[in-house]
Amino acid sequence: MYGRRTPSRTRLSLTPADWPWAFWALTCVALTVCVAAYFAIPAALSQPVRPGGARPPPFDFLGALTGVSGLLLVNFALNQAPLVGWGTPYVYFTLAMGALQLAHFVLIEARVAAAPLVPVRGLHPQAGFALAVIAAGWASHGVWSYYLFLFALRVRGATAVGAAAQMLPVAVTGPAFALSTGFLLRKVHVSVVLMIAMVVFLGGTALLAFAPASQPYWGLTFVSVLVMPAAMNLSFPAGTIILSNLMPKSEQGKAASLVSTVVNYSIATGLGLAGSIERYAKDVGKSEVEGYRWAWYLGMGLSGIGVLLSVYFFVLSRLEKRKREEREKV
Repeated sequence: MYGRRTPSRTRLSLTPADWPWAFWALTCVALTVCVAAYFAIPAALSQPVRPGGARPPPFDFLGALTGVSGLLLVNFALNQAPLVGWGTPYVYFTLAMGALQLAHFVLIEARVAAAPLVPVRGLHPQAGFALAVIAAGWASHGVWSYYLFLFALRVRGATAVGAAAQMLPVAVTGPAFALSTGFLLRKVHVSVVLMIAMVVFLGGTALLAFAPASQPYWGLTFVSVLVMPAAMNLSFPAGTIILSNLMPKSEQGKAASLVSTVVNYSIATGLGLAGSIERYAKDVGKSEVEGYRWAWYLGMGLSGIGVLLSVYFFVLSRLEKRKREEREKV
């Protein structure tokens, strides 16, 4: 089913005009959920509860403006560069403007905002390492998933439906790994769980990077699809727990949203970098398959950085635990 197909064989595939409906369908679902949420969520739950009748903190409009615009500009530049080339002036101009906006955002959150979106002032230094680990791992995951589909469609000749069907094992292993996360967190330190997730990110990407083009799906590709949900379902809860423990008590509710933002943004930025690598590979005369492999090599590098950072974070956690135990003894 998932082996290489001959060009003469009839293929059930979506036309280019049909592909946008994959996104329009999600838009319709999201709008339906928004309308349903308005009627389903009680009004009392939408009002913030403040002790002693205190007023809720003001919304950080300036931080939201600079943060969102900066992220959008940087992401646009990284993902537009593979299409038009880095030599196009508006690409690096947009990237520079986005970097300035993000620097402005950090300054606002640290010194100006009364109720910052990101509690920079009270953020534990180790939180930055934890976020960097999550960013590196999920950036590699974006590269893994995108080029998995391109590899199946353009190299192995799978149909659109067949390429999507290759992800069916995730429906089994995904919930299994998600349910096992709680058990694993009770047995080992959360930093170990994060380190395991990064190793799986690296291993899953390496399996695709070295999978022969002529090999059937049931070889290295199948194994990669089987194990990759472990990285996703271990890293997200582990990162949320770590951030919650490292943030001030009054700001712990922002931990999950911060991790989610880093996860989704890292996927997009990782794809932008991989697109530039793939374009460069083609510019120097490499084949389409080699361009995909170069992108996966980048994914391996990103996840490898995640492994190194997670090991460093684990060592820091052990040192912190040892110091805490010594203080308790005294």
